[in-house]
This record gives sequence, C-alpha cells and structure tokens, in this order.
Amino acid sequence: MKKEKNSLSIKAAKEFCRLLEQGKKPDQDLLREVAATALNLLPEAAVLGTDLFSAVWRQAVMATVEPVCFRDKAGNVEVFLATRANDESYPGCLHICGTPIRSSDKKNFKFISDRLATAEYKILKGGLHLLFDQPVEVKVVPEERGAVLSLAFLAELKSSPPKTAGDWYSWDEVKNNKDNEIVPYHRDWLIPTALKYWKKRI
Repeated sequence: MKKEKNSLSIKAAKEFCRLLEQGKKPDQDLLREVAATALNLLPEAAVLGTDLFSAVWRQAVMATVEPVCFRDKAGNVEVFLATRANDESYPGCLHICGTPIRSSDKKNFKFISDRLATAEYKILKGGLHLLFDQPVEVKVVPEERGAVLSLAFLAELKSSPPKTAGDWYSWDEVKNNKDNEIVPYHRDWLIPTALKYWKKRI
C-alpha cells in the first residue's frame, strides 16, 4: 500500500513513543514527521489551543491584527484594554485584543474585526469598526512566545462592550506603567504608534 503524504508509519510512531518513555529526545527528522502528521490530521483552521499554538509560534512569525480603540473623554485620551487569562502568555496583563490571521479569515480584515467583535469584545458583528482598510503601521516584534508581525490598526467601538470584556484606561496610566501590568510591546510600541495616527484625525 502506498504511504500517504506526511503520514506517520507505525514503526516511526513506536520509535517516537519508545524514546519518550526512555526520557530521550527523538531526532529532528522524526520530530518533524510526527508534527507534520499531527497537524495535517487537524481540520483546516482548527482551534489549536494554547499549548499547540505556542509551539507553532516558536517556529514561525505570526501575523496578528491588532485594532487599537481610542476615545476622547473630557479632553483625556483613553484606550480600551482587556485582561489576559491566567492560562495564556502574559497572564493577568492588560492588552489590546488582537488575533493571528487564520486560514479561514478569507484575507479580509473586516471579517477578522467581526470575529474579534464577537469573540473578544462580546459585541455584535460590526461593533468593532476599522477606521482604515489597511494597518497604519507594521512591525516585527520579538515577544514572549516568538516573533509577531504586528499589524497596527486604528479602530472604534460602535457599541459598549461589557465590563467582562475590558475597560477604558487613560493614556497617562498606560505610558507611565513600568511594572509590566500591560503587555510590554503593546505599551511601548503598538498603543503609542496607533495614537500618533489617531491624533492626526481629530
């Protein structure tokens, strides 16, 4: 019988398990064969889960859509931030809600913003509005999980997310936070970069 592309032979699978049981590390060829087979068994655009996603992220730069929402409140600039879950990277830190681009996103930023609106902001589709069709700036940023190709977007909230989704914080609070209570590259690059373009609009 012809071996299917990227399929894992029974012999290779047994060898992989044997090495793990002995506390030994399989060689790279075997690791690649096992990883490729496992990934190809997943359906297209499957939810990878935190552990698998982080493992993939270590090996490749992830392009992430990161919409930054500002508002003017009595002359003070505020930015909307959410709190990361305790089982994610940067546990408990404030951050901009973003997402890696998935194969199912149809190369459409509007589709991605609608996915973020419902999944992260807990509002209806269309409630997170991208102010421009393209990111205002793009930068490769080294971070805890690997490297991120950050696509910084300006956005606005057309409806109010529930408190469980996040809250508004003054720009002064954000820029003066030096205790890493905010994801560092969000505080140091993403938010100030987006703010520069937002100020040009008002």
